[in-house]
Amino acid sequence: MRHLAFLICLLNNLWFLQSQEFIIRNYTNINRIQGITADRDTIWVATNGGLAVYTTSGMHIRTYTTTEGLPGHDIRAITTDLNHHKWMAVYNGGIVRFDGSTFTVFNTAGGLPTNQVISIAADQYGNVWTGTDGHGVIKYNGSTFAVFTKTNGLIHNTVKTIASGKNNKKWFGTSSGVSVFNDTSWINLNNDSLSNPFVRCMTTDTSGTLWIGTANGITRFDGTLYKRFYKKDGLADSNILSAAVDDSNIKWFGTYKGLMSYNEIMFTGYDTSAGLIHSTVRSICINQDKWMGTDNGLSRLHNGTWQDIHINTLCDNTVNDIFIDTQHRKWIATANGVSVFNDTIWTTYNKSSGLAIDDIQSVAVDLSARRWFGSGSGTMLTDGLTSWDGVTWETYGMADGLIYNIVTDIGIDQTNTKYFTTPAGISALSNTTWTSYSSADGLVNDDVRCAEIDNTNTKWFGTAGGIAKFTAAGWDSITINDGLPSNLVLSISSDQQYLWAATANGLARLNGALITVFDTTHGLINNYVTAVKPDVNRHIWAGTINGLSLFTGSQWLSLTTDSGICSNTINEIVFDANGDGWIATNGGISKITYTPASSINKTSANAFDFNVYPNPARDICFISLENNDLTPLKLMILSIQGTQVFSTTFQNTENLLTIRLNNLKPGVYFIILQKTDQQFIKRLIKL
Repeated sequence: MRHLAFLICLLNNLWFLQSQEFIIRNYTNINRIQGITADRDTIWVATNGGLAVYTTSGMHIRTYTTTEGLPGHDIRAITTDLNHHKWMAVYNGGIVRFDGSTFTVFNTAGGLPTNQVISIAADQYGNVWTGTDGHGVIKYNGSTFAVFTKTNGLIHNTVKTIASGKNNKKWFGTSSGVSVFNDTSWINLNNDSLSNPFVRCMTTDTSGTLWIGTANGITRFDGTLYKRFYKKDGLADSNILSAAVDDSNIKWFGTYKGLMSYNEIMFTGYDTSAGLIHSTVRSICINQDKWMGTDNGLSRLHNGTWQDIHINTLCDNTVNDIFIDTQHRKWIATANGVSVFNDTIWTTYNKSSGLAIDDIQSVAVDLSARRWFGSGSGTMLTDGLTSWDGVTWETYGMADGLIYNIVTDIGIDQTNTKYFTTPAGISALSNTTWTSYSSADGLVNDDVRCAEIDNTNTKWFGTAGGIAKFTAAGWDSITINDGLPSNLVLSISSDQQYLWAATANGLARLNGALITVFDTTHGLINNYVTAVKPDVNRHIWAGTINGLSLFTGSQWLSLTTDSGICSNTINEIVFDANGDGWIATNGGISKITYTPASSINKTSANAFDFNVYPNPARDICFISLENNDLTPLKLMILSIQGTQVFSTTFQNTENLLTIRLNNLKPGVYFIILQKTDQQFIKRLIKL
C-alpha cells in the first residue's frame, strides 16, 4: 500500500512536470464505429478515433483519446462487465479497462502475448475474454491472465468475434472456423457445415441458438443442426459484419450494403434510403433501441423512427499533410478527403465536392489564395492534382502536363510557381506553363518525396537518392557520399541558419558543406525520421515512425502516445501564428503548445533540476544535472508498480551520470533524485 500511495504521489508530480511544458489537444474522427456497448443511461462507442460517449437520446457527451490515458485510438471492440466497467480491445495498444475515471492498460509489458487485440466480451461470471490477431484467446478472471491457442484446441489463433452461450459456453469465431469452450474442453465446429469458415461476427438468440456471420452468408447452429443462408435466400449482402438479437428474438445483421432483420420467415433490408446513415454497418447494439455503428456515424432506430448521429469533425484519422493559410485556417489532407478547420468549425471537401480523388496526400495554398491538393493514389485514369479558387474546381493529370498522378508534396516559390513532387519526378507550374524534371534533366532521383523553398528562393527536394538542389544555375545533389545518414530523404525544412533533412537513418543538419547527424544515440526517439520543422524559437521538431522528438539546442524531449499524442506515426509538422504545433499523424491531429519549464518558473542560481536523455531509451541513458551543488545525491529507479529496481548514491562532480538499462524490461519507470529532504522526479520509457 505504501508503494501505491507513493506511486500516486509520483504520478501527480509527473503530470505537473509534463503539463508545464506540453499541453496536448487531440482532434480525431469518431464517425467510423467499430463497436458499441450500452450501460444504463449511456452508449459507449468504440471508434478508430478513440472512445465516444453518448446519452441514450443520442447526444454526444465526450470523447476520450490518448490524452486521457488510452494507449491508442483504434478501438476494435468494447464490452461492459458486471461492475459497469468498460473493456476495450485497442489494436496495437492492448486490453484497456475504464472504471469511469481511470484507464488501466494491460499489454505485452505486463505479460500479454500481443498488443494486437481485435475482439472482447465479458461473461456472466465476471471473466473478460479477448481475441487476438494471431495469438489466440486471452482470459482475465479479475486477477490473472490465461492464454489459449491452437495447441490448447482453438481452431485458429486469429479470433475475430466472441459470444457467450448457455451453460457457460463461450463461442469463438476465427479466420478459419468456430470453436466452443466450456471452461474444460474445446470443440471445433465442422467448417464444411458453415456458409464460410471466415467468421466475422456471432450472436446467440433467446433459445441459445448460435448465429454466425461469415464472409459468405449466415449459418444457424442449434447445437445439432446447421442451416445456411446466402444471397439467394434474401440476404442484401453476403459479407456479414455484425449481428445482434433483440428482446423479440428478431435477428439483426450488418453488412457492407446496409442492415437486415430476420424474423424466422424472411429477411428485411434497410439501407440509406430507409434512413440508415451509411451502408457499412460494423456494429449493432440493442437496448430499448437499436444502435447501428457505421463508417459515417451512428444510426438509432427508436420506435420505428431513424435518428442519424454524425459528429462534424476531422474527416479521417489518417492525416497526411497540413497547411495553415493567411487567415489561420488549417487545410488538412487525409486519406478520405480534405478538412478545413478555423479553430471553431470543421468543413469537409471530397470527390463529390470537386476533388479528383478522396485520398489526398498533400495540400498547399498559393500566393493568390488558390488551394492545391495532391492525390495520394492517382492512376492513369485518375487525375493527380486538384485546384480550387473558392468557386471553381479544376483537376490536372498527366495529359495536362503533370509528370505523374501521385503528388507527394507541393512547394510554392516567391514567384508563385508551384512545384509538385511525384514518384516519377517534379512538375513545375508557372501561370499556365508546365515544366517537368526527371533524372534525365539532372535530378538525383526520380522518386521525389518532399519540397522546401528557402528564403533565398532556392528549391530543395528530398528524394530516394538524396537531396536535390535547384537554382538558376541548374541541379546539384547531396548524398550519403557527402555525409547524409541516408539517401532516402522524407522531409526538408529550413530555418534562418540551417537546412534540416529528415532521413530514413537520422536527422541531418546542413550548414553549407558541413553536415551534422543526430540519431538515437543523441536522443532522437527513432532514426526513421518522417517530418522535420523548426518552431519560432528555432527548436527543431522531428517526427518519426515511433513518436515525436524536440531538440531545444541543449536537450532532446520526446512525446509518444504514452504522452498523449494521437499516434506514434508522424506525417507532418506545422506551426500556427501562436507558435503551437499541429502534428499530422496516422491517428488524427495533435495540437501541442510547448512552453519551456524554465520560462514558466524561473529558478534561482541555487535551484536544482535534472534531465534524462535519450528518453525513451534502450540500453543506456544519461542524467544531466543542472546545478554544481556537491551535496551527495541518491538516485532511485522505480517500476510503474512502485517497486524499486535500481538505487545508487553519488556526488555531483561532473554534472553527468550514465545509467545502464540492460537489465530493465521495456516499460515505464520513474527516476527519482533525492537531495536531503527534497525529491525530483522524471519519467523514463525503456524500449
